[in-house]
Amino acid sequence: MMRIRIAWLLLAAFACAMSVFVASEPMLQFTSCEIESGGPACEESILTHYGQGFLIVLAVPALLCLVPAVVPVRGVAWAIAVTLFLGFLAVFTPFYLPVAVLGLTLAALHDRLAGSARQRQRDPAETSINFTAQ
Repeated sequence: MMRIRIAWLLLAAFACAMSVFVASEPMLQFTSCEIESGGPACEESILTHYGQGFLIVLAVPALLCLVPAVVPVRGVAWAIAVTLFLGFLAVFTPFYLPVAVLGLTLAALHDRLAGSARQRQRDPAETSINFTAQ
């Protein structure tokens, strides 16, 4: 289970890094500034334009990735992965596509990672030696 947790924590860190990148992007990346003649407002960062409250919105993908790290259950991993993908489709910002795809990949690999961890844990009944006379 430790590998699953670490993988989701790494994905949360990656999502956080993507959020920092998105916050620093200029407004012209996301508005009609590309089409129309840009002004000074088009050159300011998204964080400057929307303010500190926008950090809460940007933190959502990273916070979602922490849930399967805390509760490493297959159903939870799939629910979060699908939520990340649907969130990407709803917002349709290409910066979060890698986060969504990696989340789906981790959910798909959940059983494999958990299975290899279970194989290393031995059942005490299987490893005990039976000294009864026959």
